[in-house]
Amino acid sequence: MPSIDLIRLRKQIARLGIFLEIPTEFVGEYKSLLEFYHQWSHRQHKEHIPNSFMLSYDLPPQIETEIELGLKPFLQGKAHAIFPLADALREDPHYECSNLAAFIVSQTPAENFEVLKDYLEAWLEDSLDKAVVETIFSKAASPLQKTDQAAYLVFLKSLLKSTNKHLANAGLVGLTLFLPAAKVEDLPKLFNIIGPLIQDREVRQENLETLIRELAKKSPAETGYLIRQVLSDTEGRRVETLARSFLQYLPSDIAETVAKAIKLHAARNIPQS
Repeated sequence: MPSIDLIRLRKQIARLGIFLEIPTEFVGEYKSLLEFYHQWSHRQHKEHIPNSFMLSYDLPPQIETEIELGLKPFLQGKAHAIFPLADALREDPHYECSNLAAFIVSQTPAENFEVLKDYLEAWLEDSLDKAVVETIFSKAASPLQKTDQAAYLVFLKSLLKSTNKHLANAGLVGLTLFLPAAKVEDLPKLFNIIGPLIQDREVRQENLETLIRELAKKSPAETGYLIRQVLSDTEGRRVETLARSFLQYLPSDIAETVAKAIKLHAARNIPQS
């Protein structure tokens, strides 16, 4: 892979910064910059699994990081430009535009955090590529998480309780990404949130499995206990199917206790002749 001329790249980023308050022009300039660094002759391995199924550029790995770092000083003092700029980027079908939109939104000043929550919720209401949902939580929502974890949990819980299935499933993704950084004292709140999710028929099993996997890394014994409690409190075969899918993420001794609870649940639900 050829080396990147960082001096030239930083000059290009500085030019891009001139257009922050002209969203349409900014998007055009940004895409021209990405096209400049797109690796036209590079061919991905046939077994390569893309991060996103949106249109995307084939870029050297440091390009997007350098663009974000270079734009950060230009965004200071321009809170009024953040959301219009993100809106314009989100309209483009390329993943890199949504990814940069998430970074730009992450520069929202603290006094605008309530507006930020509303903006994130409106963004997540749509059917989005999984990679975009992840970058919204890992980048755009990061100021909320860093400032007040308890308030951030309240925000996630509001998404999870939404009747909008896109918001509810996005909340699952957000909660999963939050788990590694969660404080020990927040774990009881997390278990109270997660229990009802396992009983919910509207959330995606794949999202629940990912959540349980991360929760088991954080607190395996308590995760096993949670699953057993849900089995005890929930009727129907669906919860057994879910619990079986969770076994692979638990240590063998804890998985064994959950497997016994599944058998008891199945026996309890056998129709009486």
